[in-house]
Amino acid sequence: MKVIAAVLLFVAFAHSEKIFYSPEFTQKIADARLECANTEKVDVKHLMHLDSVTVFPSFEELKCHTLCMLNKFKVLNDDHTLKMEELKPMFKDNASIVTLDKCLPEDKILDTCEKAYNVQLCVMKNL
Repeated sequence: MKVIAAVLLFVAFAHSEKIFYSPEFTQKIADARLECANTEKVDVKHLMHLDSVTVFPSFEELKCHTLCMLNKFKVLNDDHTLKMEELKPMFKDNASIVTLDKCLPEDKILDTCEKAYNVQLCVMKNL
């Protein structure tokens, strides 16, 4: 019963404050967040704040969660650059993609947990 309640909570938060996910990806995102939290040993209480600018978890709290999510959705090329065309259908509007592109490091490579986290944080701050 606790697992069902947790999944429902994560689905609700996948309808975020600023990032609007496509309806067909909302459940997939919620499921992947939970899987990556388990894999990366992230306290699930931080998952409900992943779309919140005001209480976004720190790098120490999220660890490699962001990079795990990118890998889970297979949106990284072999050279660790983003497959932008594969990301577009995940979002309701283009603003998230435009902001994401602006937040990428100069070399566009997301090969470390910290780089992936910094991009996610930048997107949240700049939407």
